[in-house]
Amino acid sequence: METFVAIILVLIMIIYDSNFIEHFKKRETFVVAKPNISNIQNLLPKENPLLINTTPIWIFVPNNDLNNITDIERLCISTVHKNLSKYNIKIINYNKIKTLLPEYLDEINNCKTRYLLNNLIKYAILHKYGGLWLPSSSIIVKPLIILNSLRRDKLITFGNNNTQLINNIGISDNILCCNKDNLIISNMLTFIKNNINSFQNSINFSKGINAHFNKIVNDHNHHHTNQIQEKINNVPVNNGHLFSNQVSIDSIDCNIVHVNLANIINNTKYSFLINMSQDDILNSNMLLGRLINKSLNR
Repeated sequence: METFVAIILVLIMIIYDSNFIEHFKKRETFVVAKPNISNIQNLLPKENPLLINTTPIWIFVPNNDLNNITDIERLCISTVHKNLSKYNIKIINYNKIKTLLPEYLDEINNCKTRYLLNNLIKYAILHKYGGLWLPSSSIIVKPLIILNSLRRDKLITFGNNNTQLINNIGISDNILCCNKDNLIISNMLTFIKNNINSFQNSINFSKGINAHFNKIVNDHNHHHTNQIQEKINNVPVNNGHLFSNQVSIDSIDCNIVHVNLANIINNTKYSFLINMSQDDILNSNMLLGRLINKSLNR
């Protein structure tokens, strides 16, 4: 009998010790568990190179004061931060160019038109640093997976324009993505630098840069990928669509939508957007407002 009781007591001790050890293991595992890296990423500064994809996202604001931008630009920039938060986002304007491109100051000072200046800055930045070039009025509808597998020799474009022009295959160079020292970008930069003086007074200059871009892309099409945006009734998304309250948001399935702010400012039909507040835009029934709401997961 005593032997039986002793055996029972030993078994109870073994069971108790096993539960205690298991409990201790669980507690120890909890204490030393590694923190969630994805959460840390969201808390780090945007330009930390250790945990964030170092591909630069260049948001270009064509003015001298980053605080002096329209509410539509602020909303567009918010969509970039929302959907490309793990990239190295850089908002730049004319005041930052001297630091970024000191070797191009002579060419920059010789530019007498904003169009020429903006294109020189765009191609010089991409040639020197690479990355994704975005006008400040670009809506990032959803993350761009293609940035994670960017090949050194590839240039990525995101839309069409000037398709009615002769000798122009209709590729837009408003939004571009590439690695530094890209062949097509280097050619475009050389073209602009060599023709700064001759372009100044040409009425066709605004189409000349894009025409040459299309020629180079056509000559080196194996170095180019066009992520053409969704079309509505076989027409690329344009301001007419964006200001409509009739177009269904389900008809657009794309990553980027460029709001042509220069065209809007000079068009009395659409220029009211410049004076709209963020709340007015978000609460409107325009496709533009619904797209931004979708981009921000509102």
